[in-house]
Amino acid sequence: MFGRGKQDDHYDDRPCPGGGCPRPGTLVTSKRGPDVRLGLGPADAEVVPGLVCGANMSIPGGRAWNLLVDPHLSVENSRNLLQNVWGIRSREDWQRKIERLFEGRYEDTTAERALAIRVQLWRSFGRPPLPEEWLSVLKDSGEVKEAHRIVAYESAFARDGLLPPLGPVRSLYAYDLGRAVHVAFWALATGLVAESTARTVVVLAGKRATERYHSWEDYSAGFSLGRVIFYDNDTYGSMYTSTVRAHHVLASSPDSPWRWLGWPSGGQQI
Repeated sequence: MFGRGKQDDHYDDRPCPGGGCPRPGTLVTSKRGPDVRLGLGPADAEVVPGLVCGANMSIPGGRAWNLLVDPHLSVENSRNLLQNVWGIRSREDWQRKIERLFEGRYEDTTAERALAIRVQLWRSFGRPPLPEEWLSVLKDSGEVKEAHRIVAYESAFARDGLLPPLGPVRSLYAYDLGRAVHVAFWALATGLVAESTARTVVVLAGKRATERYHSWEDYSAGFSLGRVIFYDNDTYGSMYTSTVRAHHVLASSPDSPWRWLGWPSGGQQI
């Protein structure tokens, strides 16, 4: 399955068991999960970065970002997403999807190739290339159309205060990582995988994120661009606005894990 088909990262708005579902678009920190404001033990410190990788998706769905096992997560909705949207009906299906997400091969890779060329120019120039410099290099390539779309979305992101301080987006890989976390949540909720297996996926997502990005803002910009490139279809509609809102909630909320959890060392600079 490739992009621009069914949106594959949503939650529905049906009442959860026993009521008490959070409101979509808000940051929810559950008392059942680790609280980064109070410090973390070794076990929580290992899993929390991966949980934060899923926060950009948790906010639009009103899900608590810090729960691996969420009692409010609908089993019916989780099963529907896995089977009817992701095509996952077995443990083997799930494993294949997770592998593709971690390999960055779930979507059409044209946009990612265009970004990789821009990163090469960035390293060569010692600065982010201007849009016209990047587009000139790509003008006769198969990536130029996606590059134009990226420039348009980044311009909108800049107007809306989403782009990180150090420049434009480096990679869309964050979107694969964030979705891998939630595919693990859904599989766990339906009993398709054990909690230990889901936890392994979440921990790995956190590790991969720190290898590719250099801050939570940088990670979020990559996630956000991936989400709109593959599913907004250049409409700048509800997909775009919910994506931007999630970023701003994480960047501005006093309870945001971004404020309390430092970015692990060793991340990519350029």
